[in-house]
Amino acid sequence: MDPSFLKFSTEPIYNMKAVAQRTGIPAPTLRAWERRHKALSPGRSSGNYRLYSERDIAILEWLDQKTKTGLSISRAVALLEMMLAASDGALSPEMTPDRLQDLPRLSATLKAALSALDERAAGAVLAEAFALYSLEDVCEGVIAPALALIGDDWHAGKVSVVTEHFATSYLLGRLLALLNAQPVGEGPLILLGCAPGERHEIGVLMLALMLRRAGHNTRYLGGDVPLPDWVRAIRELQPGVVAISAMTAHSAEMLVGLESALAGVPPARLPRFVLGGMGFQAGVPVIPGLRAERVEGNLRASVARIRALLRD
Repeated sequence: MDPSFLKFSTEPIYNMKAVAQRTGIPAPTLRAWERRHKALSPGRSSGNYRLYSERDIAILEWLDQKTKTGLSISRAVALLEMMLAASDGALSPEMTPDRLQDLPRLSATLKAALSALDERAAGAVLAEAFALYSLEDVCEGVIAPALALIGDDWHAGKVSVVTEHFATSYLLGRLLALLNAQPVGEGPLILLGCAPGERHEIGVLMLALMLRRAGHNTRYLGGDVPLPDWVRAIRELQPGVVAISAMTAHSAEMLVGLESALAGVPPARLPRFVLGGMGFQAGVPVIPGLRAERVEGNLRASVARIRALLRD
C-alpha cells in the first residue's frame, strides 16, 4: 500500500471489530499497538468505545505490511512518525520512501554483511530496506544484486563456498518466510520451481513471492524438481501457468522429456510454460511441442507476462 495517508478521511466511524475484520489484525494486537507503541490515537464514541477513521485503517495496514517483512512494530512506528513529521502529517508525492534511501547503498551493505557472515547486520539491512521500499524494489534492487556480486566473488576466488552458501541459505530462509506469510490467492494455479538438477532457486522464489503478493494462486516447488515430479504435479494440479528456472544449459536440457511425458494430456488442459534463467538460451526449443516461451528482463516483467498469459 502506498502510505500517502493524506487522501484518507479522518472521521472516526469504525469500531474495533470492523477494523479487525478489514485489516486482519486481531483486536488484542490493535490495543497493544495503541497502548504500548502509540501507533494510533483513535477517537471515542459517546460510550467511550474506540472509533477509527479511514486514515487510521490505512496506517494500520501499512504497519501490518511492514511487520510481515520482518520489521518490529516499534521500528515501524518510529519510521511512520519520521515520515509523517517530514511531511507535516502525511506523505506527499515528493516524500516517498524511495526518496529517503538509495537501493544501491542498501544492496552493497547487505553484500558486506552476508560476506562477513553477519546475520544480525544482514537482518538490520533488510529491515531498513523493507521499511522504505516495496517488496518488489527490495527483491530487484537489494537482494538480487547483492547475491549476484557474492556469486561473482566466489567465481573469482575472493570468497569461499562457505560465504556463498551462507548468503544463499540466509536469503532463502527470509524469502520463504515472506512467501508463507502471504495469503494464497484465488484463480488459476501457477506452479513455480527449478528444472531438474538446478539448485539456484532464489530468482524463481522471488517471482513466486511477487505473484502471490499480487493476489495470485501460486505453489512454489523449490529447487531441483525431478522431471517425473513436474509431470505428476502438472497432471494432478492442472495449473494455468508453469514457470521453470534453469541457470545452466545442463539443467534446461533435463526438461527435454517433458513434452513426451505429457503427451496424453488433452491440449486444453495443458498449461502455458514460462522458462527463465541463463540455461534457456534464446531460440533454443527445449520443449518445442508445448506452449512455452522464454522470459527475459527483470522480475516485474516476468510477473506482467505471466499475468497476461493467465488472461489469454
